Amino acid sequence: MRQVDIMQEFTVSFLDEQSCRRFIAGLIHEKPACPDCGESPGNPERFFSGRFVKCRCGKRYNWATGTELSGIKVSCSALVMLMLLYETNLSDTQIAKILEIDRETARLWRMRLKGDL
Repeated sequence: MRQVDIMQEFTVSFLDEQSCRRFIAGLIHEKPACPDCGESPGNPERFFSGRFVKCRCGKRYNWATGTELSGIKVSCSALVMLMLLYETNLSDTQIAKILEIDRETARLWRMRLKGDL
C-alpha cells in the first residue's frame, strides 16, 4: 500500500451528505417536533431528510428550522468535517487551508458550533 497523508486526502467528498444531515439533526433534536405546537410530524423520515414537513397547525418546517443552523449555506458534510477537524486541535488557519475556506470563516464556525455566537 502506498503512503499518503490522510489529512490531505480525506476531504468533505468522503462524507455522505444524507448521513451527515441525519447525524446533525439527531444532535439537535431528540425527536422531531413542530417548532410552533410541538406535535410530531406524520413522517419523521421526511423531517430528517431535510425536506419540509407541514404540521396540522399550518407551520412548514424541517430539521434546521428555529435552530442556529437555519438558513446556512454550508453542507452538512462540511459541518461534520469541521467538527472532526476541531477535535484534532488544529488551528483555524490549518483547518481553513484543509477545507479551502477563509480563516475567519473557520473561526466563526468554531464559535457557532460551540454555541458562543
